[in-house]
Amino acid sequence: EIPLGVWEFRSKSKQNLYTLEGGCRGHMFALEVTEELDTWPEQENRSRKWLNVREAFRLCRYEWMCQAFEEFLKVMAEDGNLEKKVESPPTMQVADVVTEYEIISQNCHVNTLSGQHHSMH
Repeated sequence: EIPLGVWEFRSKSKQNLYTLEGGCRGHMFALEVTEELDTWPEQENRSRKWLNVREAFRLCRYEWMCQAFEEFLKVMAEDGNLEKKVESPPTMQVADVVTEYEIISQNCHVNTLSGQHHSMH
């Protein structure tokens, strides 16, 4: 596991902006998926979907999510030994995807990176 950083955000279940209750701190890590199980804890509350870089940036709802994803891309770009294949759509360079999608999310600012495209879980 590779630490990506720590982000503070508001809990969806306690969104009162005028109280300290509901403040969360998330520690994010990049993890390599080695096995995909048919069942998992919290399956009733959470779904899973494999995404390419474009889709992942498009689905980031908050600035902290964009920042965590940017850190993930930096880690992947720095590790030249990783070679992941994506079934669909075709593999693209991260720099190409980021440049093309800098305006996708109004909440995100993306730094251009170079490296290979990787799936995120």
